Amino acid sequence: MSWREQLQQASFAGVPFATRSVSGSGGRRVALHEYPNRDEPYAEDLGRKARRFSVEAFVLGADYMAARDRLIDALEAGAGTLIHPYRGQVRCTGRDYQVRETTREGGMATFTIEFIEAGQAEYPGESPATGEQVNARADALAEAATQDFARTFSVDGQPQYFVQAVQTETSRVLSEITQHATAIAGLVDDPAAMAAYLLDEVLGYPSATTALNAVRQFQRLFSAGDDAPSVPTTTTNRRRQARNVAAVHTLTRRAALVGAAKQAAQADYASRADATRTATTILDEIDDQQEATDPVNGDPIDDTVYQSLATLRATVAEDLRVRGARVPRLKRVQPRSTTPALALAHQIYGDATRETEIVARNGIHHPGFIVGGQPLEVLDA
Repeated sequence: MSWREQLQQASFAGVPFATRSVSGSGGRRVALHEYPNRDEPYAEDLGRKARRFSVEAFVLGADYMAARDRLIDALEAGAGTLIHPYRGQVRCTGRDYQVRETTREGGMATFTIEFIEAGQAEYPGESPATGEQVNARADALAEAATQDFARTFSVDGQPQYFVQAVQTETSRVLSEITQHATAIAGLVDDPAAMAAYLLDEVLGYPSATTALNAVRQFQRLFSAGDDAPSVPTTTTNRRRQARNVAAVHTLTRRAALVGAAKQAAQADYASRADATRTATTILDEIDDQQEATDPVNGDPIDDTVYQSLATLRATVAEDLRVRGARVPRLKRVQPRSTTPALALAHQIYGDATRETEIVARNGIHHPGFIVGGQPLEVLDA
């Protein structure tokens, strides 16, 4: 693709303009230290300089005055997205501009604009330990869920057939996550030990290499028991069987929620959208669990468990809000023509090495040929 084909329509904050020429400057911020009786100075590197762009722009046409005013308004409004004809999208502030109009060149306004790179305002400060708070609230839910299971689950006095039915369903649920599912069958006479075993097996389930993937694996267990055959509640023994089976399913879901919340507090999010999606998944599950009822008599869930869920919900929401604010937003771009990922990364970020980020986020199979007109998700930073 020739350089002319890669040129982009220049604009600032959505206001288009034509260009005669553009130039830029950058470099490193350096504090030069020159010491007495030493010939060699020391240059202390203080980081990259803000990039500056000087643009010779113009608007023209019968209604050029309206276009002129829109561009002036955009320049005076503050930071915005500059579409640099050669470099792509850059977040900038119009630091200074001059506008020139003459009767000799009627129907036209010429601008000399100095843009300066605009970053995000970041100041040193204390970061709340929201991740630690999530872990503490998740542990509290695990404890409340274990105690609730120990109070609810009991096979005392039940015929062996009903006990075996509960053992079979428990092993079936655990067989999806562990090779030791049958071991729990011997614990049905000790609900507290059974609860501890089930909790440990669920929390040790994910095999993912990243915390975010572990959240997704825990999410699969949010529907534990949905595919189980219903137990008729026509007799006392059947009602106890139904309550015991429901207790196993409920503890599995609560354990999965505990694991998902803890992993979400450790995850590294590439974008705010990723953090928001994770928060929605976990908060929706908490809502579902709070609204659950006893399968036999329709009573609401245990008060302690309900309060633990409510506290965890607030803590997870705050954690992902705080950490989500520290990562970039997503934006959509749409190449005008078929473009290699390397060239597109350079246009968007001024950094061709970020091609892998674009390819991975959009599931692109042929990085050398990103089809024009196809909308893509990229980080706004």
